[in-house]
Amino acid sequence: MKIELENWAPMPLNMGPPLPRSMQIYWPWYEPAPPEAPPEVPPEAPIYACPYCPAEFATEAELFAHISTAHAGQPPQVIYMCPLCGARFPTMTELQQHTSVFHAPPEAPPVYTCPYCGVPFASQAEVGYHIQIVHPEVPPEEIPPEVPPVYTCPSCGVPFASQAELDYHIQIAHPPEAPPAPPEVPAFYMPAVMDVTVTNGSILGVYWRVDFSCPIKNIGSTPATHTIKIWNSIEQTEQTQQITLGPQETHVWSHWRYINFRQISYVTYRLTGDWEGDNVSEGTAQT
Repeated sequence: MKIELENWAPMPLNMGPPLPRSMQIYWPWYEPAPPEAPPEVPPEAPIYACPYCPAEFATEAELFAHISTAHAGQPPQVIYMCPLCGARFPTMTELQQHTSVFHAPPEAPPVYTCPYCGVPFASQAEVGYHIQIVHPEVPPEEIPPEVPPVYTCPSCGVPFASQAELDYHIQIAHPPEAPPAPPEVPAFYMPAVMDVTVTNGSILGVYWRVDFSCPIKNIGSTPATHTIKIWNSIEQTEQTQQITLGPQETHVWSHWRYINFRQISYVTYRLTGDWEGDNVSEGTAQT
């Protein structure tokens, strides 16, 4: 079966929903169904209602004829009824006031147009946002002053109406990266003053025992080996020692000797390490 293209016709407007906008690219002759006509507005002319019964008339003459016939002997009183809601008033003035207040036609909302591309918007603020985003080449002084600024994400360019919204967006969409872990390095430490204890007259009441003690700790994150030197009171190196410590490990250096304080008034020991910072400790015993 062969179908001639020139004989093909789009679906009638009363069959099925209208085609999507994108389909009009392929069927340019398609025209969507016209919008439904708005419902008919009731006539604005008042209705003349009988004050003695529910009868209603289109003219005042018909109302008076009805009163003289159906309600003989009653005065020809006129009641003006609103054609839109049925409210009744004794005078035409009151009916007109009622209509102007409660049945005034809605005003069309104003349309704000972009001065650079003509796109319409519902508010001047939307025009301002549009200019700042779509027309970034426009100088800021040409944007209406009543338009609040647009806060743009520096990472993805998404605009926001307030700094708080932008901050929340950055916190959720672009969380800060975790800081890099510090490099693993050793860090030896010893106090500047070592502990010194003296035992008086420990031998024959003449020679006293003097004890020196100093903790050395690796407060770094990797093990290391360092060299310490022990200096005496006359700045002579008595001993050189290597210490290997793991992270958070402590070595307690200690030394003792007998001193005749009748001949020597004081004795000093000093430790020096070959690392940077906190590498000197000293202790002195004297009479």
